[in-house]
Amino acid sequence: MNKTEIAVALLLVVMVAAVMYVQRPPEDAETLPQAQAPESATPADSEPKIRYPIEAPAPATAHAPVPGEVPSVAPEPSAPTAADEPAATAEPAPEPLPQLDASDNALKGRLPALFSAPSFGRLFYTDRLVRRLVVTIDNLPGKQYPRSNYRVARPAPGQLVVRRVRIYDGDAEKLYLNPDNYARYTPYVKIFTGLDSDTLVAVYRYFYPLFQNAYAELGYPSAYFNDRLVDVIDQLLETPVVTEPIRLVRPHVLYQYADPELEALTAGQKVLLRIGPENAARLKIKLREIRQLLTHPAAAGTTQPPAAGSSTTGEADGEAVAAGSSSATPSPATHDRPSGE
Repeated sequence: MNKTEIAVALLLVVMVAAVMYVQRPPEDAETLPQAQAPESATPADSEPKIRYPIEAPAPATAHAPVPGEVPSVAPEPSAPTAADEPAATAEPAPEPLPQLDASDNALKGRLPALFSAPSFGRLFYTDRLVRRLVVTIDNLPGKQYPRSNYRVARPAPGQLVVRRVRIYDGDAEKLYLNPDNYARYTPYVKIFTGLDSDTLVAVYRYFYPLFQNAYAELGYPSAYFNDRLVDVIDQLLETPVVTEPIRLVRPHVLYQYADPELEALTAGQKVLLRIGPENAARLKIKLREIRQLLTHPAAAGTTQPPAAGSSTTGEADGEAVAAGSSSATPSPATHDRPSGE
């Protein structure tokens, strides 16, 4: 066999081997493992769990028979004629909620006794109500109370009342929060505690989608506003009760609490300190009532939100608010406000 024949034979052997290699199945050891497809996200994984859901109030229904009650059987009436048959009337469709930017009048219409009180406009802002409530509530657990263009309540009338006690062995003096200062906040407390809790929560439940939308606008698209509200209430209820004189310091322009533990409280807890122990106790009673209704749907019963233009009972009427306003003028002692007010 000459060299040419040997070369041709070698070439044929190489071609046959190449074909056999290409057609053979891949070995398991050389096979790359496929990436496991991620499991589809469940609602519990993609969204935080809602702890205190708010359901829209159920529409009023006809009286349902009591279990075990035997209904009375009326005699069969005679066949009615066409003239006797009343015209069929369709049930009115539920009133749709307004847009968030146009919700002020609708909200005021559900609580006219509150918003028509003579002192309400002087103590509270009456525009952008849902947004103001959401911003104020969301800021209470922080260190700073929201600015006036976002808060619900206007600044308390009058000036902060501080009691100065001069130390006998020098010119230094100690500063205390004067109890006369508490009267400045009494009108606010009377308005809030005078509202009927069932009615207030029913109105809140009715307008809840607007509160949720306003909360999402703050940067919480996946958070649930009612959970935040309940957490804020719990934090306010934990505010310590201070009955002895509260000492203040003034390191710069604003006053601060001399006790580091009091100074470390949240903005909302400092509000409860500043209004005094009696006003704070009344507010806490109201907050507990509201929390019970927000977290236990059965406790709220079937209370329907008042129709637009209807009045609600409670101390939030004009006479009660006006009576509280008369005591809100403290004796002036200084013209400074504490931090956070």
